[in-house]
Amino acid sequence: MLRAAVAAAVTGAVVAGAAALPNGGGPDQGPAPVAADQPLVTEQQAMASAKDSGKRAEVIGLRTERREIFAEPDGTFTAREYTEPVRTVQGGKWVSVDPALVKRADGTWGPKAATVDLAFSAGQAGKPFVTMRRAGREIALTWPYGKLPAPSVDGDTATYAEVLPGVDLTVRAEADGFGHLIVVKTPEAAADSRLARLDLGMTTDGLKVAEDATGAILAQDAVVGGTVFQAGKPPCGTRPRSRRPPRASRARRRSRRR
Repeated sequence: MLRAAVAAAVTGAVVAGAAALPNGGGPDQGPAPVAADQPLVTEQQAMASAKDSGKRAEVIGLRTERREIFAEPDGTFTAREYTEPVRTVQGGKWVSVDPALVKRADGTWGPKAATVDLAFSAGQAGKPFVTMRRAGREIALTWPYGKLPAPSVDGDTATYAEVLPGVDLTVRAEADGFGHLIVVKTPEAAADSRLARLDLGMTTDGLKVAEDATGAILAQDAVVGGTVFQAGKPPCGTRPRSRRPPRASRARRRSRRR
């Protein structure tokens, strides 16, 4: 569960959110996804190509969301690692990550291409404002103060205006997760007692949620273990309330995107 935080200043915006770990987290989560159109180029094949051509050749069979490995003409291998995913598998093919939001058939908004399945609310009553899924596991957050308005969407960001008087909720899609802002726009809004502790509802499916020694939240696979989602300790303020949905686990603390 993620907690939003409210700045002490009259006007402020504080970020929170969550992200998926590479390949579902733990060391025993299995291999990275492989695209159907991905040539099965082995280390030996790539090295032979590099030596013949005098140019580096990618070991495409080892390509992942965050890594590329190249055979070099001098007989060595070079790995290029990215701090965030740069590609994902869609429809059996590798595609570049694109967090721009598009409207889906069910009315929710989600990124064009990300390593997690994200759904932002279109303003439906009783629905989470964000749901994140990966590897059959799910975490969702709900707004505690009534129905959200339909969002205005700009690129990778959905803004729910006036969720409280003078307060906006902004949710941003990322390559491997999401971030959200509570934006306090006026002095009157800053004085609203509901912002002193803003409890967001949280539900999970197939996950166990715990807080580590640093205050970060770890959402672990309830069956096989390994961290699927994680979020860093928020700076201050509020926390979400967990609710028990059908076949969902309970959680009791809060987090933000690391």
